[in-house]
Amino acid sequence: MSITPCRPQWKGTLTGRERFRRQMHWLPVDRSFNMEFGYWQENFREWDIFVDNHITSNAEADLFFNFDRISSVGGNVWMSPPFAPRILEDRGSTVVALDASGLWVERPKDGHSTIPIYLRSSIVTPDDWQREKELRFQRGGANRQVDLESLRQSYPPGRDFPVGVNCGSMIGVIRNMLTFEGLAYAIYDYPEMLEDMVETACLLVEDFLDQVLGQIDFDFASGWEDICFKNGPAITLDFFQQVVVPRYQRIGDKLHRHGINLWYTDC
Repeated sequence: MSITPCRPQWKGTLTGRERFRRQMHWLPVDRSFNMEFGYWQENFREWDIFVDNHITSNAEADLFFNFDRISSVGGNVWMSPPFAPRILEDRGSTVVALDASGLWVERPKDGHSTIPIYLRSSIVTPDDWQREKELRFQRGGANRQVDLESLRQSYPPGRDFPVGVNCGSMIGVIRNMLTFEGLAYAIYDYPEMLEDMVETACLLVEDFLDQVLGQIDFDFASGWEDICFKNGPAITLDFFQQVVVPRYQRIGDKLHRHGINLWYTDC
Protein backbone atom coordinates (compact mmCIF):
# COMPACT_ATOMS: atom_id res chain seq x y z
CA MET A 1 0.00 0.00 0.00
CA SER A 2 1.36 3.42 -0.96
CA ILE A 3 1.54 6.06 1.77
CA THR A 4 0.25 9.56 1.04
CA PRO A 5 2.08 12.15 3.18
CA CYS A 6 -0.14 14.24 5.43
CA ARG A 7 1.90 17.38 4.74
CA PRO A 8 4.53 18.74 2.35
CA GLN A 9 8.16 18.11 3.23
CA TRP A 10 9.80 20.87 5.25
CA LYS A 11 11.40 23.39 2.92
CA GLY A 12 15.16 23.45 2.48
CA THR A 13 17.99 24.22 0.10
CA LEU A 14 20.16 21.18 0.93
CA THR A 15 19.57 17.52 0.23
CA GLY A 16 18.85 15.38 3.26
CA ARG A 17 22.29 13.83 3.01
CA GLU A 18 24.05 17.20 2.83
CA ARG A 19 21.96 18.48 5.73
CA PHE A 20 22.70 15.47 7.92
CA ARG A 21 26.45 15.50 7.26
CA ARG A 22 26.76 19.24 7.82
CA GLN A 23 24.66 19.27 10.98
CA MET A 24 26.53 16.33 12.51
CA HIS A 25 29.83 18.11 11.84
CA TRP A 26 28.69 21.40 13.40
CA LEU A 27 28.46 23.22 10.07
CA PRO A 28 25.72 25.68 9.03
CA VAL A 29 22.53 24.12 7.65
CA ASP A 30 19.34 25.38 6.04
CA ARG A 31 17.27 23.72 8.79
CA SER A 32 17.59 20.86 11.24
CA PHE A 33 17.53 17.31 9.91
CA ASN A 34 14.00 16.12 10.70
CA MET A 35 13.62 12.56 11.97
CA GLU A 36 11.65 10.72 14.65
CA PHE A 37 12.74 8.21 17.27
CA GLY A 38 9.63 6.07 16.80
CA TYR A 39 6.39 4.93 18.38
CA TRP A 40 5.13 2.07 20.53
CA GLN A 41 3.31 -0.64 18.58
CA GLU A 42 0.14 0.17 20.52
CA ASN A 43 0.19 3.69 19.08
CA PHE A 44 -0.59 2.32 15.64
CA ARG A 45 -3.70 0.61 17.02
CA GLU A 46 -4.88 3.39 19.34
CA TRP A 47 -4.01 6.79 17.84
CA ASP A 48 -6.72 8.01 15.47
CA ILE A 49 -4.24 9.64 13.08
CA PHE A 50 -2.60 6.25 12.51
CA VAL A 51 -5.75 4.13 12.52
CA ASP A 52 -7.68 6.43 10.17
CA ASN A 53 -4.80 6.52 7.69
CA HIS A 54 -3.90 2.82 7.95
CA ILE A 55 -0.40 3.50 9.31
CA THR A 56 0.91 0.33 10.95
CA SER A 57 4.68 0.78 11.39
CA ASN A 58 7.40 3.32 12.06
CA ALA A 59 8.58 3.12 8.45
CA GLU A 60 5.09 4.01 7.25
CA ALA A 61 4.83 6.80 9.84
CA ASP A 62 8.07 8.35 8.57
CA LEU A 63 6.61 8.48 5.06
CA PHE A 64 3.26 9.74 6.33
CA PHE A 65 4.79 12.67 8.24
CA ASN A 66 7.26 13.33 5.41
CA PHE A 67 10.36 13.27 7.61
CA ASP A 68 13.84 13.45 6.10
CA ARG A 69 14.84 10.02 4.87
CA ILE A 70 17.59 8.14 6.70
CA SER A 71 18.57 4.49 6.34
CA SER A 72 20.92 2.00 7.94
CA VAL A 73 22.55 -1.24 6.79
CA GLY A 74 22.98 -4.14 9.18
CA GLY A 75 24.16 -7.71 8.95
CA ASN A 76 23.62 -11.11 10.53
CA VAL A 77 26.07 -10.50 13.37
CA TRP A 78 24.76 -12.54 16.30
CA MET A 79 22.96 -15.77 17.08
CA SER A 80 22.13 -17.66 13.89
CA PRO A 81 20.07 -19.75 13.95
CA PRO A 82 18.17 -18.37 16.94
CA PHE A 83 16.25 -20.59 19.32
CA ALA A 84 12.86 -21.69 18.00
CA PRO A 85 10.25 -19.79 20.06
CA ARG A 86 7.52 -21.90 21.62
CA ILE A 87 4.95 -21.75 24.41
CA LEU A 88 6.02 -23.73 27.48
CA GLU A 89 3.20 -23.04 29.95
CA ASP A 90 -0.18 -21.29 30.10
CA ARG A 91 -0.69 -19.34 33.34
CA GLY A 92 -4.06 -17.79 32.62
CA SER A 93 -3.46 -14.14 31.82
CA THR A 94 0.19 -14.85 30.97
CA VAL A 95 2.21 -17.50 29.20
CA VAL A 96 5.73 -18.78 29.77
CA ALA A 97 7.54 -19.03 26.45
CA LEU A 98 10.99 -19.82 25.14
CA ASP A 99 12.12 -16.80 23.13
CA ALA A 100 14.58 -16.48 20.25
CA SER A 101 17.44 -15.75 22.68
CA GLY A 102 16.83 -18.98 24.59
CA LEU A 103 15.18 -17.34 27.59
CA TRP A 104 12.20 -18.62 29.55
CA VAL A 105 10.03 -15.51 29.65
CA GLU A 106 6.63 -14.80 31.20
CA ARG A 107 4.59 -12.31 29.20
CA PRO A 108 0.95 -11.14 28.99
CA LYS A 109 -1.34 -12.99 26.62
CA ASP A 110 -2.89 -9.82 25.24
CA GLY A 111 0.47 -8.72 23.83
CA HIS A 112 0.60 -5.25 25.40
CA SER A 113 4.06 -3.73 25.74
CA THR A 114 5.56 -4.27 29.18
CA ILE A 115 8.83 -5.37 30.71
CA PRO A 116 8.69 -9.18 30.58
CA ILE A 117 9.65 -11.43 33.48
CA TYR A 118 12.70 -13.52 32.64
CA LEU A 119 12.71 -16.81 34.52
CA ARG A 120 15.87 -18.56 33.29
CA SER A 121 18.40 -18.72 30.47
CA SER A 122 19.49 -21.61 28.26
CA ILE A 123 23.10 -20.46 28.69
CA VAL A 124 24.50 -20.26 32.23
CA THR A 125 27.79 -22.19 32.36
CA PRO A 126 30.83 -22.41 30.05
CA ASP A 127 29.60 -25.84 28.91
CA ASP A 128 26.27 -24.30 27.90
CA TRP A 129 28.10 -21.58 25.99
CA GLN A 130 30.38 -23.97 24.12
CA ARG A 131 27.38 -26.08 23.08
CA GLU A 132 25.39 -23.13 21.74
CA LYS A 133 28.46 -21.39 20.29
CA GLU A 134 29.13 -24.39 18.07
CA LEU A 135 25.52 -24.43 16.93
CA ARG A 136 24.57 -20.75 16.65
CA PHE A 137 27.69 -18.57 16.38
CA GLN A 138 29.66 -20.01 13.48
CA ARG A 139 31.51 -17.55 11.24
CA GLY A 140 31.76 -17.46 7.48
CA GLY A 141 28.65 -19.41 6.52
CA ALA A 142 26.23 -18.48 3.77
CA ASN A 143 23.89 -17.09 6.43
CA ARG A 144 26.51 -14.42 7.20
CA GLN A 145 27.01 -13.27 3.60
CA VAL A 146 25.85 -9.81 2.53
CA ASP A 147 24.03 -9.20 -0.77
CA LEU A 148 26.36 -6.43 -1.92
CA GLU A 149 24.78 -5.96 -5.34
CA SER A 150 21.39 -5.28 -3.76
CA LEU A 151 22.97 -2.76 -1.38
CA ARG A 152 24.77 -0.99 -4.22
CA GLN A 153 21.49 -0.63 -6.08
CA SER A 154 19.65 0.65 -3.00
CA TYR A 155 22.38 3.04 -1.83
CA PRO A 156 24.31 4.46 -4.82
CA PRO A 157 27.07 7.03 -4.20
CA GLY A 158 24.96 9.87 -5.61
CA ARG A 159 21.95 9.33 -3.34
CA ASP A 160 20.39 12.34 -1.58
CA PHE A 161 19.81 10.76 1.88
CA PRO A 162 22.21 9.53 4.61
CA VAL A 163 22.93 5.84 5.14
CA GLY A 164 24.63 4.34 8.18
CA VAL A 165 26.29 1.03 8.92
CA ASN A 166 25.17 -0.79 12.05
CA CYS A 167 28.02 -2.07 14.23
CA GLY A 168 25.94 -4.34 16.41
CA SER A 169 26.48 -4.81 20.13
CA MET A 170 29.36 -6.01 22.27
CA ILE A 171 27.52 -6.62 25.56
CA GLY A 172 23.82 -5.74 25.22
CA VAL A 173 23.05 -8.83 23.13
CA ILE A 174 24.91 -10.91 25.71
CA ARG A 175 22.72 -9.44 28.45
CA ASN A 176 19.70 -10.42 26.34
CA MET A 177 21.05 -13.98 26.13
CA LEU A 178 22.02 -14.37 29.81
CA THR A 179 19.45 -12.03 31.45
CA PHE A 180 20.49 -9.03 33.54
CA GLU A 181 21.01 -11.22 36.60
CA GLY A 182 22.86 -13.87 34.61
CA LEU A 183 25.24 -11.26 33.22
CA ALA A 184 25.91 -9.88 36.70
CA TYR A 185 26.84 -13.33 38.00
CA ALA A 186 28.88 -14.27 34.92
CA ILE A 187 31.23 -11.29 35.36
CA TYR A 188 32.40 -12.86 38.63
CA ASP A 189 31.70 -16.58 38.17
CA TYR A 190 32.78 -17.06 34.53
CA PRO A 191 34.79 -14.02 33.36
CA GLU A 192 36.65 -16.02 30.69
CA MET A 193 33.35 -17.24 29.24
CA LEU A 194 31.98 -13.72 29.19
CA GLU A 195 35.06 -12.34 27.46
CA ASP A 196 34.79 -15.07 24.84
CA MET A 197 31.21 -13.99 24.23
CA VAL A 198 32.36 -10.38 23.74
CA GLU A 199 35.13 -11.53 21.40
CA THR A 200 32.62 -13.60 19.42
CA ALA A 201 30.31 -10.59 19.10
CA CYS A 202 33.22 -8.46 17.90
CA LEU A 203 34.44 -11.01 15.35
CA LEU A 204 30.97 -11.37 13.83
CA VAL A 205 30.64 -7.59 13.51
CA GLU A 206 34.13 -7.33 12.01
CA ASP A 207 33.29 -10.04 9.46
CA PHE A 208 30.24 -8.03 8.39
CA LEU A 209 32.14 -4.74 8.22
CA ASP A 210 34.87 -6.34 6.13
CA GLN A 211 32.21 -7.16 3.54
CA VAL A 212 30.55 -3.75 3.29
CA LEU A 213 33.12 -1.07 4.14
CA GLY A 214 34.58 0.29 0.94
CA GLN A 215 31.63 -1.08 -1.03
CA ILE A 216 28.99 1.40 0.18
CA ASP A 217 29.67 5.08 0.89
CA PHE A 218 28.37 5.28 4.46
CA ASP A 219 27.66 8.56 6.24
CA PHE A 220 27.73 7.29 9.83
CA ALA A 221 27.93 4.20 12.02
CA SER A 222 25.56 3.12 14.77
CA GLY A 223 25.35 0.57 17.56
CA TRP A 224 23.24 -0.58 20.48
CA GLU A 225 23.94 -1.67 24.04
CA ASP A 226 21.15 -0.45 26.37
CA ILE A 227 23.16 -1.28 29.50
CA CYS A 228 22.79 2.01 31.42
CA PHE A 229 20.12 2.35 34.09
CA LYS A 230 19.09 4.88 36.72
CA ASN A 231 21.24 3.15 39.36
CA GLY A 232 24.32 2.64 37.18
CA PRO A 233 25.60 0.42 34.36
CA ALA A 234 24.72 -3.26 34.02
CA ILE A 235 28.40 -4.26 34.11
CA THR A 236 31.41 -3.09 36.10
CA LEU A 237 33.48 -0.24 34.74
CA ASP A 238 36.61 -2.42 34.99
CA PHE A 239 35.04 -5.08 32.79
CA PHE A 240 33.88 -2.49 30.27
CA GLN A 241 37.30 -0.84 30.13
CA GLN A 242 39.35 -4.04 30.01
CA VAL A 243 37.12 -6.23 27.83
CA VAL A 244 34.58 -4.18 25.86
CA VAL A 245 36.59 -1.05 25.02
CA PRO A 246 39.40 -2.90 23.17
CA ARG A 247 36.79 -4.45 20.88
CA TYR A 248 35.24 -1.04 20.27
CA GLN A 249 38.70 0.21 19.37
CA ARG A 250 39.09 -2.52 16.76
CA ILE A 251 35.76 -1.64 15.19
CA GLY A 252 36.53 2.07 15.38
CA ASP A 253 39.82 1.54 13.58
CA LYS A 254 37.98 -0.14 10.69
CA LEU A 255 35.47 2.69 10.49
CA HIS A 256 38.15 5.38 10.54
CA ARG A 257 40.14 3.66 7.81
CA HIS A 258 37.08 4.05 5.58
CA GLY A 259 36.47 7.70 6.43
CA ILE A 260 33.61 7.22 8.91
CA ASN A 261 34.01 9.65 11.81
CA LEU A 262 30.42 9.65 13.08
CA TRP A 263 29.56 6.70 15.33
CA TYR A 264 26.82 6.65 17.93
CA THR A 265 25.73 3.88 20.28
CA ASP A 266 22.50 3.60 22.25
CA CYS A 267 24.07 3.10 25.67
